[in-house]
Amino acid sequence: MARYIPYILHWDDAPIDISNIFSNEIPAGRHGFLKTSGEKFLFDDGTEVCFWGVNFNSNANFPTHDHSEKVARRLAKFGVNMVRLHQMDSDWALPNIFTFERGPHEKSNLELHPKSMERLDYLIYCLKQNGIYVYLDLLTYRRFKSADGVVNAHLLNDSAKPYSTFDRTMIELQKKYNHDLFNHYNPYTNLLYKNDPVIVLTGINNETDLFTDTVAVEPYRTMLVERYIKWAQEKGITVKSDFVSFNGDSKDHLGRMVLKDEIMLEFLTGIMKQYYDEMTADLRAIGVRIPVNGNPRAKNTALHCAQADADFYDVHNYWWPEEGNRHRFFSKEMLKSRHIMAPLLAFGRVAGKPFFNSEWDSPWPNEFRADATLIMAALGRLQGCGGFTLHAYRYSTQEEECVTHKLSRELALGGSHYRGLFDTYNDPAKFGLFYHAALIMRRGDVRPSNKRIGIKLDLLSTIPDECAALELLPEKHGTRMLLPGMANDVDAVIDANKREIPEDTAEITSDTGELYRNVQKGFGYIDTPFTKAVYGKIGLRELNLNGVYIKSVTDFGTIAISSLTDDPISCSENLLITSVGRSKNTGYLEETIDVKCNAKKVVDTGNPPVLIEVKGVSM
Repeated sequence: MARYIPYILHWDDAPIDISNIFSNEIPAGRHGFLKTSGEKFLFDDGTEVCFWGVNFNSNANFPTHDHSEKVARRLAKFGVNMVRLHQMDSDWALPNIFTFERGPHEKSNLELHPKSMERLDYLIYCLKQNGIYVYLDLLTYRRFKSADGVVNAHLLNDSAKPYSTFDRTMIELQKKYNHDLFNHYNPYTNLLYKNDPVIVLTGINNETDLFTDTVAVEPYRTMLVERYIKWAQEKGITVKSDFVSFNGDSKDHLGRMVLKDEIMLEFLTGIMKQYYDEMTADLRAIGVRIPVNGNPRAKNTALHCAQADADFYDVHNYWWPEEGNRHRFFSKEMLKSRHIMAPLLAFGRVAGKPFFNSEWDSPWPNEFRADATLIMAALGRLQGCGGFTLHAYRYSTQEEECVTHKLSRELALGGSHYRGLFDTYNDPAKFGLFYHAALIMRRGDVRPSNKRIGIKLDLLSTIPDECAALELLPEKHGTRMLLPGMANDVDAVIDANKREIPEDTAEITSDTGELYRNVQKGFGYIDTPFTKAVYGKIGLRELNLNGVYIKSVTDFGTIAISSLTDDPISCSENLLITSVGRSKNTGYLEETIDVKCNAKKVVDTGNPPVLIEVKGVSM
């Protein structure tokens, strides 16, 4: 029988403080503006950087001054050096960047609310003072309004997916927003946003594209069809009488079936590229000098091609436990899968440019989530990733113990019931391992791969799961996606549909020898001079990681040890040791509803305090 004890990660402080290790990085911006050089992020003074951080979602971006001071200091203590300001424009949250509080009906979203901006200004100031950089999202969940000249605005969803990528009115509204935001003066830093080196990355839109999202609302569908006819005529392509069903699915939607139509892909790729290029050029005209990404969706080759001129690539990467927006979920052991989160991470890495993972998560209530944090950091360093931001730190700024002392919460936002499960700030199973992950990423405790493999994609290559080459390979070598016609500077080139690692492979070791995973038994380890860790089904195993012996009687969990000095573990006088397994709320109840696939249903989300499983560990 498992034994659980209370363990609270307080919202306003941290159990220990490792910020002294990175004290020469304070304040953020001291090295100048961020830029790209080949596949790396560098500051103006030539300093190379990797980021480890979190997402602030919706009204978490507009805390009180006292809250900003405490949360920025807490993040620095955990080793965080990046916050992605996400969903600032979300209509369902208060405050948001357009509205501070509910009152008279606001017909327009044309102006940034001064009270919201004042809070955002101070948050950015506090992050800067603690050595934490900002990834500034642009279009994410904005609701376009009829009063702003948007036709049938009431029929459009958040961010007007995907109409906002080709409708002229909405494109001009995005430009105005970007202009107002980057030309906003922050009285606490005494800088315009565009002139503040604490802001290092930005993205044009969030998860919006013509390859994934449907087009059904008029007059936008007709606009796109007419544009297609004109394009086809200019190309000398005969338009069939039934072309309105070119998606192969429904005559009323553009859908995923378009990914198998090369002509349609060429057309839509051109539209998306025109949108990204135009928006980027406008940002440059405003005076924005930091790296710009188009869309953090590593969904298919066409979307990669549309962003060929972007400064960096971005990807969103999840190990999903839930089914839909309800309380049915799957407790899935990631380490027993042949995919984990490595293929999607690798698919987002296009040769010749830096890449970033701005959303990743293995959300509650999956009981096997304590392995994800260190796996992502280790794989990121192996692949040369420029940084990660966990989705999400928080969706609110509530400080009451009834909220902050339990995992997740009941929450309905934007028509969704599940968003509360993304809060991670107080989850020992994930956030409790942030110290080690920050050291792996920022200090470089895990080495980049020795060998680089180029994976050749064609326009019809779709999602990573269809790329046989990505199965297990990103855990062994560094991978680079080679787009059609792209020159390569790699050690070897393989086709996307070629399986490089044999299908029956039970164990995989990185070419550096530092990372290992046993696919059959569901456990793995990190073995470097400065950080060592075991994770997954580690119970009753005794592992020797180059002089450090670790044994656990808990069947599942993560045990990590890192040096907190400039010396390796073998001779360091200051070591951090963390052990964590399952974590849940007091009184949490679930029931199995399908044994075969381990499908479960949450019966009771439980109450404070958070509990962690304990048994024993020896080193």
